[in-house]
Amino acid sequence: MSFSVERLGNGAAFCLRDELSSTTVLLGCGEAKDVSFFSGDDAGAEDFEAVTTQYRRELKDLLKRDGGILDAILVPDYRPGACYMLPYVAEKCGVSWATATAAAAQDPSQKQPPAVLMTHGTRAIAPHLLAEYWTGCHGKAKDGGSGLPAPYDIQDIAAAFRKAKAVALKACVTVNENLKVTAYHSGHVAGGCAFYLEIGTTTVLFANDFNLTGGRVLLPAQIPRLEPSALITRSSFAVTVSETQSAMERELVKVILECISSNGKVVIPVYRLGYFHELITILLEHWQQMKDATGKSAQCPIYLSDSAMEYPSRFLPLLSRTCTHAVQNLLRERSPNAADLQVFDWKRLQQPGPFVLFTGPANISQGDSLRAIKAVASDPKNLIVLSEYCTPGTVNYLLYADPEHEVDTKSIVQLVSRVAPRQVILDYTVPDDLAFVQTHVQNQMKMDPTVDTSVTVKGVNPTGRTPIEPARDIPLRIHKAMFNNPSDVQAAVESADEDNDNEEQLQANVGELLKALEASLIKWIRHLAIEKIDRWLKLRTVGVSVSTEWEVHMEWSYDDEALAGRVLGIAKQVIHAEYKKQLAK
Repeated sequence: MSFSVERLGNGAAFCLRDELSSTTVLLGCGEAKDVSFFSGDDAGAEDFEAVTTQYRRELKDLLKRDGGILDAILVPDYRPGACYMLPYVAEKCGVSWATATAAAAQDPSQKQPPAVLMTHGTRAIAPHLLAEYWTGCHGKAKDGGSGLPAPYDIQDIAAAFRKAKAVALKACVTVNENLKVTAYHSGHVAGGCAFYLEIGTTTVLFANDFNLTGGRVLLPAQIPRLEPSALITRSSFAVTVSETQSAMERELVKVILECISSNGKVVIPVYRLGYFHELITILLEHWQQMKDATGKSAQCPIYLSDSAMEYPSRFLPLLSRTCTHAVQNLLRERSPNAADLQVFDWKRLQQPGPFVLFTGPANISQGDSLRAIKAVASDPKNLIVLSEYCTPGTVNYLLYADPEHEVDTKSIVQLVSRVAPRQVILDYTVPDDLAFVQTHVQNQMKMDPTVDTSVTVKGVNPTGRTPIEPARDIPLRIHKAMFNNPSDVQAAVESADEDNDNEEQLQANVGELLKALEASLIKWIRHLAIEKIDRWLKLRTVGVSVSTEWEVHMEWSYDDEALAGRVLGIAKQVIHAEYKKQLAK
């Protein structure tokens, strides 16, 4: 089991290990998940406490054992489920990062402290949202908090995120000689990403959450066809194909209008950052449609419980490249209708008349959300919309019928079809659901001609390590040189047949390779003339060459990027075929 993934904290984090290259990566470091709601066992609370204690011990061991074996910590988004324990790891595990960095600089043999990687959006948003979440969970009761014991202090949050390195989307970051990481926009929250890891010759795509359809604020996920050795994603609650986005939006607006028309009050608990902007955009758009139809402004303004709730958020300009055109126009104009967005006067809470009120935080057992819900919950005319923080172990979850439908079975199938992994590893919470998801994904893959029918789908071992089958292809290295090309392109694809690690590497016959490549290019790209220059084949500005080490060298201009992609695909197929011919001799 040289390459494996281990589930920590009931799926709050995953530890990816490659024993051959001595590489260890922590995928996420969220809050331990309470799954006792699924079991009906009275000992559930004690079990969760044991899981939390074990989770903290495992995180500390990763940093301290053998001088620290952790190479990188990857934080996929700003939500507590993905980054809650980062301050604990960075500030409370007894490791001095500054001292470790200085020691590694003086002695290269010393282990560097782990690189903490996240997108620019996550690094900007996460400290603020996590501080809000910490105050609600661990702050004093008189300040609206629950007073629960915390694994770290609120001051540790800012200090931890200062240690993080922000990475640009599609930019390949070299952590060390064995590890490269690339972040891709995943579309589920602002700044959220999927991480593509290159560990030696094996590649892994970690998509903790994703949205392939997009929304009113964010563009859909932008994950290319990476063909990783393994795809790691969640299957929790992915039991049915959810409704279309437009249908869900219509249902949301319908129930809100029905409540308002019956003189009821609508309370929507949210975080100040995140899905709040999606909901605001939906309601403002509908309010504008009613104004256009009737010529009058909406009689029911939208209230915000806190002036810190900004629309648009001051963080959105940082994420403008991943925002929809409508939001980009809004950022340029900065002119939402002030009459429709007002800071709430709490005196209205006891007064008759309808209103729509966004409160914070999303956890309805804390802060302004608790205050508002206490006032309106007794009247059946009123409405509470639960949009966030509906995970097991929360009051929201107990009240919510269909929790966490961010990712459904259809989305998982679409992602597998898009990225074409060789293995799909699903994290799950309800064991009975895994078999359904596994069967559904495998059946759909059989009908997809773009995906290898041999792709395997399995669940993460809940108590131990789950093996990942390493790459077993020919040692193909693709070197690309670009000029006048601002687009970010994957720099290298490497894989190796481990069965032949100790054997002498086969050498390619460059002449035969070029002949086979030229024949394939003539067959598939007939409308372009092919020019031979030394050991290069040229199609317009696209140049391609090969070497005795089964290397493909390419160069192209920006205008011919689509053509370069076709040439690269043909070159890969030719080299694979020629390599198999040599093995058969």
